[in-house]
Amino acid sequence: STLLIKHFGRFARRLFEQGTRPSLLEIRLLELEASFLADRRQFGPASEKLAKVLKFHEDGGDDHFVGRTLVLIGLYTGYSGNYEMAIENLRKSLEKIDAKSDPGLACAAAHNLILFLVTSGRVKEAKKFRTALSSHLKNPSGRVNEVRFRALEARIDAELGKLQRAESIFREVKEGYAEAGLPGDVGITNLDLAAVLLRQGRSVEAERIISEAVELFTVHGIQREAYLAVILLRDTFEMKTGTLEMVVEVANFLRRLQIDPTLRFEARAWEP
Repeated sequence: STLLIKHFGRFARRLFEQGTRPSLLEIRLLELEASFLADRRQFGPASEKLAKVLKFHEDGGDDHFVGRTLVLIGLYTGYSGNYEMAIENLRKSLEKIDAKSDPGLACAAAHNLILFLVTSGRVKEAKKFRTALSSHLKNPSGRVNEVRFRALEARIDAELGKLQRAESIFREVKEGYAEAGLPGDVGITNLDLAAVLLRQGRSVEAERIISEAVELFTVHGIQREAYLAVILLRDTFEMKTGTLEMVVEVANFLRRLQIDPTLRFEARAWEP
């Protein structure tokens, strides 16, 4: 189906080039091409396609569509690992979006801004934005998005040393993901929870939670690279060489793997 979509995309582009090339049609075509590239994990080219879309809306003075385009650019640049640019684009998008007419878009912008702040280690800033943008975050557009944001809150609490609160929220998040039928997210949350337990000196409980993640990935046949990562992590704890840093490394790898399934897990630094 991907090849079919690619074929029709090229066909549409050829027809556009041969026709009268109206601006609105070109913008719609660029948006579709960017979406296709993003689906193929080509986030850099997708962002480049949207640059012309952004300029079109800026020239037209349509602030809301400027904001909408900045959200997408912010998301794609963040997914490609350029967190600074992602944060800047998402911050700007919130100045343009009409939150009253599109609360879901405002929520997505706020959520992803906080996500990339946490991912890049700027947790104190994430906490400040969590408070400042609380009105935008009241419309998570579904139970799964609500759970995802609770997980993000727990990660912030964990980094700020609020370990008991983080533990409680992670356990709540595990149940939420399980109810939604998302075993991969349950597994990642298991590792986040294990990291919190290790920070509290509860290594036996943490090892049990890691083993639960392995069992979960085994039962559900989750992606090979994810399975390999958690197996290696479990083995280090069975050999009494596992560390908090290893747990965090694997949890972060699994999050990146959800965005880019082509990633490969490297654990060379773990070798003695």
